[in-house]
Amino acid sequence: MTPEDALKTLMEGNARFVSCSLLQRDHAKARRATSASQSPHSVVVCCSDSRSPPELIFDQGIGDIFVVRSIGCALDELGLGSVQYALQKLGARLVLVLGHTGCGAVELALREANSQGPLASVVSKIHCAVGEGCVPGDAVARQTRATVCEIMALAKALRIEGVRALGAVYNLDSGRVHLMKRRL
Repeated sequence: MTPEDALKTLMEGNARFVSCSLLQRDHAKARRATSASQSPHSVVVCCSDSRSPPELIFDQGIGDIFVVRSIGCALDELGLGSVQYALQKLGARLVLVLGHTGCGAVELALREANSQGPLASVVSKIHCAVGEGCVPGDAVARQTRATVCEIMALAKALRIEGVRALGAVYNLDSGRVHLMKRRL
């Protein structure tokens, strides 16, 4: 599937999610069909927030999307390695980085640049991406864009052809996914 077709599939799924008309799926059949291998059409990098499950937001079934979740969509080596795996080994060519309104990780990075423990590296990374004095809505977009740039740099460095990475923001209230413009 081309990145354009994959994006169309995701956005059509989001329209079904918003209108509460999700597809009925035979999950047992899908499990059997994907038990030996997978070939997801897209990679979705999204926040770990319990209110933003990408399989539901995009009305996708078993085997349709490869999901990498991390608070604030901030990727470390493990997350980038997961994206690399999906691109190199599974053949996905669309990577959608999905930020969301009301992101607690981004809001934390705006309030507290100095956290403790493992959280500190995530907060620091988000803080560096969004900068000082940014409002939460802009900060989510900036963090999402920074992750898109990281993924494109990874694809370029590894010479993975045909990859399209783009950012989007999921609105927790409406359920709609809004694609971001190429540049902020």
